Amino acid sequence: MSKLKLIKTLKKYLNLSSKSTEDNIKYIDEIKVAFISDQFTYDSFKYEFKIIELSPDNWLNKFEEEKPDLFFCESTWHGYFNGENGVWAGKIEKINEEGENRTILFEILNYCKTNNIPTIFWNKEDPVYYNMEGRFFTDTASKFDYIFTSAEEVVDEYKKDYNRDNVHTLMFAGQPMIFNPINNSNERESNVIFAGSYYKDHEERAKIMDLIFDKIIEQDIELKIYDRTYYQDIPHIGYPEKYKKYTLPPIDYKDTSKIYKKSRWAININTITQSDTMFARRVFELALSNTNIISNYSKGMKNIFKNNLFIIEEDDFPDLNKNYEEKRLENIYTVLKYHTYYERWKYILDTINFPYKEKTNDIEIIFKVNGQNISDIENKFNKINYDQKKLVLISDNDLNTEYETYSDINTALADIKSEFYIIANDSLDDDFIEKAILHYKYLDKNYGIKSGANKFTLDTTSENENILFNKKINVLNNEYNKIYYI
Repeated sequence: MSKLKLIKTLKKYLNLSSKSTEDNIKYIDEIKVAFISDQFTYDSFKYEFKIIELSPDNWLNKFEEEKPDLFFCESTWHGYFNGENGVWAGKIEKINEEGENRTILFEILNYCKTNNIPTIFWNKEDPVYYNMEGRFFTDTASKFDYIFTSAEEVVDEYKKDYNRDNVHTLMFAGQPMIFNPINNSNERESNVIFAGSYYKDHEERAKIMDLIFDKIIEQDIELKIYDRTYYQDIPHIGYPEKYKKYTLPPIDYKDTSKIYKKSRWAININTITQSDTMFARRVFELALSNTNIISNYSKGMKNIFKNNLFIIEEDDFPDLNKNYEEKRLENIYTVLKYHTYYERWKYILDTINFPYKEKTNDIEIIFKVNGQNISDIENKFNKINYDQKKLVLISDNDLNTEYETYSDINTALADIKSEFYIIANDSLDDDFIEKAILHYKYLDKNYGIKSGANKFTLDTTSENENILFNKKINVLNNEYNKIYYI
């Protein structure tokens, strides 16, 4: 390999740009982002980077004091606070009336251009509102350096209609810091929940909802509908009389995770069904919550979750008294591995070639030799499905091996250099570490992670083998250690 090619390869590996040096590159969660969004997007991304929330009145002071690295704006109707009094109401989308309603947003974009701050727009209203007559976000998106859309099928339309190249897809995802399977009681109510509205003028959607509701009632399972329009009287919106006894007042977004984890089942309804990438964010959130999902069809949803959801148009209606644990587990790991907002943030940065560093999740796997052949331990170590691993051996004898070796476990634990460690034996499942490490996307690192029947519950144990621990915990110093079962 030539010297030039080697340098290019290293830069790509380290996520470096030609204008950056490794010393001034920030860790991914330390990047400062000037931010305009609704509550859902704010809460979804707030754990992934340093958000600088902007208002029409404070934006200039925020930029000059905080010095953000990027500017991110989404297709929000009102901003963080919903309702007509939201500070960004009528200031983001193009309104086809006399005069320009986006002057403040354009001032921000001009400031960013002058100060070399990359600008990103996420249109999560596609494809429904693509160039919607009267009010639309596509023209606004075209003013930004980078356009991200929730619907892959309109990427080429952006490129054609606005003569833009930097157009990419950005799907919804799940935020495990909010939605996760932790359920310390390990008990769930035998009911089915739905949080949403009933649109009488959307005939196909209403027909699907009626079918699902009736099937649930036939099985004599409790149905709970958290009606977003419970206190409103809107002619074309509202549940039919036969379902009103199942309706409850709406719940705040911050409380939905508790509701999801209380129930065994939940209903999802997709308005968009033929998009490869756009479907309800609720699906990711329910999957992370370890809740069984009944849904209407969505092409994108089906591609990601395969046969682990119950799609009313394709499948026999499920027995609501059954557990379907395997399906739920596959859904959890699908989202934790590929579809969290951390992964979406990485994708944004990679797409715009913005440099960043990631914290490592390297692991020391400690085996006690106990008369075993080193080759047997090596074979077991090599079968473990995890790349960032290091083999450490404990033996009273001089092993004459390339691996780091200690005479006792206390000395080994005192010298842990990796972020995590596990004292392993032959019964360790080959995929345990790969799965366990994903749960630290939401779990406090003061907890070890252990395989167990009472999945997703917290406990204590005096055991220390085949449990993943963070380096700051010396298991031998405690009679009992806090653990989380998976």
